[in-house]
Amino acid sequence: MTDNVFTLEDLDAAIEKEYAPLRFRAGDEEFVLRSLMRVGKKDRAAVVAKLEVMETADEDDSVDEDAVLAAVQFVMKTVCADGKGAKLVKALGDDVVRYNKLMTMWIEATQPGEAQDSQD
Repeated sequence: MTDNVFTLEDLDAAIEKEYAPLRFRAGDEEFVLRSLMRVGKKDRAAVVAKLEVMETADEDDSVDEDAVLAAVQFVMKTVCADGKGAKLVKALGDDVVRYNKLMTMWIEATQPGEAQDSQD
C-alpha cells in the first residue's frame, strides 16, 4: 500500500503552476507580471479599483484617455515584480495600444485555470 502524501513543496509547485506570472521582455530587460492573487492585499485592492475605473471608461462615451493611461500604468507598475514597474512603464511609453495588448495578455496568462472534471 502506498501513502498518498502531498508535501508543502508540492503545494507550492501547484500554486506556482496555477498562478504563474507573465514574463515580458523589452530589450535586455525582463519584467515579471504577477497574477493579481499573488499581489499583496492592499495593492490588489488598488489594482481592482483601477480596473473598475478602466471598465467604466470603456462603457462611457466620454473616455478620458489620460485617466485610462494613468490607470493602466498604475496596474502595470503594481503587478510588476521586483520593483521594476517604473522601468516597464518607461519602456512602454504612453502608447495606450501597447498597454491594452499587454494587459490583455497578462489577464489571460495569469487567470487561474478552471477545475477539471474528474474522470470516474
